[in-house]
Amino acid sequence: MLPKNILQLFKEYYKDDITEDFLNEIEAQAKYIEVAKGEILFSDNQAKQIFLIISGSLVRFVITPDGEEKAIMFHTESFLPFTGNAFIGTDHSSVNHFTKVNEDIKALVIPYDFVSTAIGKYPFYAKQVYQNTLLYIQSLIQFQNHLTGLTSLEFLKWLLEHYGFFFQRFQSKDIASFMGITPTWLSSLKNKASKNSI
Repeated sequence: MLPKNILQLFKEYYKDDITEDFLNEIEAQAKYIEVAKGEILFSDNQAKQIFLIISGSLVRFVITPDGEEKAIMFHTESFLPFTGNAFIGTDHSSVNHFTKVNEDIKALVIPYDFVSTAIGKYPFYAKQVYQNTLLYIQSLIQFQNHLTGLTSLEFLKWLLEHYGFFFQRFQSKDIASFMGITPTWLSSLKNKASKNSI
């Protein structure tokens, strides 16, 4: 059974569109979890699930064939709060994935089968899943385009301007990994960026 405050969050989020049937189903099938910082939340070899972050943050990583871990995206309760191995396409993949808890999290674990079924049954839910998926794709493409099209210094400035909260909530080593540079080089770029803004 889900905590009452979680069901209330659903009611506030979907407002008048939500139905009692939906609430009953999500209460029966979703699971509330709390996971401590540093723990692995999920990997790509587990059953397909979707996680909704209620509070806290995560970092998604890939593991290269030579065993190197590289940060590929960040998640908080207000930035791409939906994640999970249901989003990972493992066909023809030469890398493995896992997601680590960056700050203690509270989250809902939602079975992938529930989402697939609920999309067909509840139009309000289908609309929201579509909008969230579109935002997810747009965000990933925007990051990919800027990482590819800008120098490291230009990308850092863009990141500071539009996603400054990353630097308050995530470790420098993970941001550096995401940018494809060393933590030392990131520190040097931050000094350059601050001098240029004076």
